[in-house]
Amino acid sequence: MGKVIAAITILVVLVVAALPSVDHAGAVGAAAVKPGAPAPGFTAMAISGGAVNLGQYAGQIVILEWTPAAAKADLARWRAAPTDYLLDPDGVVGHLYDARATPHMVVIDRSGRIAYMGAIDDTPSTRLADVKTAKNYLVAALDEIAAGKPVTVASTRAYGCSIKYKTS
Repeated sequence: MGKVIAAITILVVLVVAALPSVDHAGAVGAAAVKPGAPAPGFTAMAISGGAVNLGQYAGQIVILEWTPAAAKADLARWRAAPTDYLLDPDGVVGHLYDARATPHMVVIDRSGRIAYMGAIDDTPSTRLADVKTAKNYLVAALDEIAAGKPVTVASTRAYGCSIKYKTS
């Protein structure tokens, strides 16, 4: 796990909530991506107020996680320190990355390609005892990237609360 910590450069948490709008530039008309494909660029507003562009992190490993707005309080309790906490109220970025449930995880490798997308682990449970014995897909993907290997399990189905996007 030590290699993984060093390899993680950025964790971006995308919030699904009715808050200020996401910049649609570069997102219109793009299809949902799959592992191995280039990660589509996006710009979104950070909860701190500034705009964040995925291109700012070129050459770094990026982890995107979709979470409900209420989960922000959990970040401190879990001692998580995301680099950015972005707002995606219109679901523009969520649609680009085919996010359907929270949490939905995406790992973008240093070359800007999707290395992993899906569930955080193989156990759809909130019980701590279950989480401790679960196979963590995110950690496995990061370990393989750090070792210079292809990600063995590059896609899984995310589980959790479904993301309800606004309809136009």
